[in-house]
Order: sequence, then structure tokens, then C-alpha cells
Amino acid sequence: MYQVVQRRDMRKGALEGDTLYYGMTKTRSIISFDKITEAIARMSTASSGDTRLVLKSLCTVMQDELDRGNTVELGDFGRFRMTAGSTGAASEEDFHSGLFKKGHVIFTPGKPLKEVCAGISFEKVKKTADVEPEVDPEA
Repeated sequence: MYQVVQRRDMRKGALEGDTLYYGMTKTRSIISFDKITEAIARMSTASSGDTRLVLKSLCTVMQDELDRGNTVELGDFGRFRMTAGSTGAASEEDFHSGLFKKGHVIFTPGKPLKEVCAGISFEKVKKTADVEPEVDPEA
């Protein structure tokens, strides 16, 4: 799903006030953690409670491993790694860890998710004024 939005023209040589139209992807809704665990439970022999416990434990293990500086690889799902930029220093001796900015988690999808992205089709939706995706009321 996408909407068309008008934005400033950022191309080299564009005049002040020039604009272009861009496609902006939209999501239909946000699927809650509970809905995900229930769907997984229906596809397996694990209960939704067991699934919830495993996924929460996965998050804890991922936090620990990312904090240790490791890349977390989850098979076909993909990989997670931490990255952070820093402010520059005049010399190597002047650089210290306090110059790092806030860290970010980078996700690199595995092959099945890359295939979903490669085969995506886009459907134009009516433009709405700053409408957020629907949130599952059970979230």
C-alpha cells in the first residue's frame, strides 16, 4: 500500500520551492505480540503461552548477545547487529568511548524475507491526514 506525497525537490540544481511527488509506503495495521503467538501456536504443538515464553526469552538472549558485540543469526529469518556512529576527534589519542552516539540495531533479512520484498506489489490508497496504522485492540 502506498500514498503519493509532495516533498521538496532534493536533486542537484533544484530551485528553492521546487517539489516532486513520491510514493510513501503505508501499513494496514500493527499485529500484536499476542496475535503472533496465537498464530504460531496454531501452526505448532506449542501453546500460545509456550510460544510467548520462547519469544520473550529470545529477546532477552538477543539483548545479551548484542550487548556483548555479537551478531545474532536466526537462520532463514535473518541477522541482527548493533551499530553506532561517533563524533570525530582531532587525533586517535583524543578519541574516547564517550564520543559514540546512540546505538542502533540493524536487521538484515534472510532469503525468504528478501524474496517477499522482491515480489511485493503496490496498491494506491486514499491519502489520509497523518493517520497511524490500526493497532490491534488486544495489543
